[in-house]
Amino acid sequence: MAWTDLPPVPPGSGPVQIAADESGLWIQNHRDGPMVHVGTDGIDRYEYTEGRHLIGAGRAGAWCVTTTHWRNDIAPSSDIPPRMPRRKPALLVTKRGGGMRRVEVDAAAIVSVDFDESSLYIGVEHDPWERVPRVDVTGGKRAGFEFRYSSSVLQIPLHDPAPQRIDRDTFPRAENRQVGDTSEYADVSYNENHCRKRAFDGDVRWHWGKDPIAHGSTTVRAYRGEDPSPVTTLMLPGVDVAHGVAGARRLWLVARTATRPAADRAVLSTGFDGGIASLITGGIDITDRCWPAGPGPLDHQG
Repeated sequence: MAWTDLPPVPPGSGPVQIAADESGLWIQNHRDGPMVHVGTDGIDRYEYTEGRHLIGAGRAGAWCVTTTHWRNDIAPSSDIPPRMPRRKPALLVTKRGGGMRRVEVDAAAIVSVDFDESSLYIGVEHDPWERVPRVDVTGGKRAGFEFRYSSSVLQIPLHDPAPQRIDRDTFPRAENRQVGDTSEYADVSYNENHCRKRAFDGDVRWHWGKDPIAHGSTTVRAYRGEDPSPVTTLMLPGVDVAHGVAGARRLWLVARTATRPAADRAVLSTGFDGGIASLITGGIDITDRCWPAGPGPLDHQG
């Protein structure tokens, strides 16, 4: 496939976002650029997300969001109402026939998002609100009252038809989740570099990350359904994993030697039997799939 169809990642734009649906992968290099769908024959669809970033995908489509960052709202008394947002927050979801659809959320703000193999979880702030006395970092009270909304986490099925609108009366609250928390990692030791370290394949969940006891090793675990015990556990000594994707009851990992991070990059493939196959990516010729070099600066010859 021609990766030249997808603009490259600008410096400092954060990690690439990748989500899988039934027919391929949704990939977005950065939120100000296009989101593309990659099928078996390459890129088959482009969508622009209006500055929102990809967060997850399912049969209903791919979901994109922008979270809200509040400025401190300080008032001299506790009964002064807040500065109201100009419009309701919204997510974008892809439509089956192409294009994106806006899904309004009945809340003051979307402050966190997460997903698992079946649901999208949206942390929202909403009425009722209150103002509480300001407290500085040393524990002493300061003048003024700080504004706070109530918060909830709403659970949206990824594989049902996308709703026209999301509100707290229609969708269940995920009582076991807190706004701002995520479940991206198999356990706390997998929280390395704040990168997503999991992949789904039907009812099978793959998790990987650095083992805190076996220094320099990456642990890979596969879970099936609701069983808390892993189906298989693998140890990869001296290996760092950058990305992973699952399908056809196998896991593929983009990996490299921990002691030489700039070299020896390979794609590792494994299954429930614990066997590992390796493809050295240096043997793949991408000469004809690269962006052409731009013109040199005007003073280059000087």
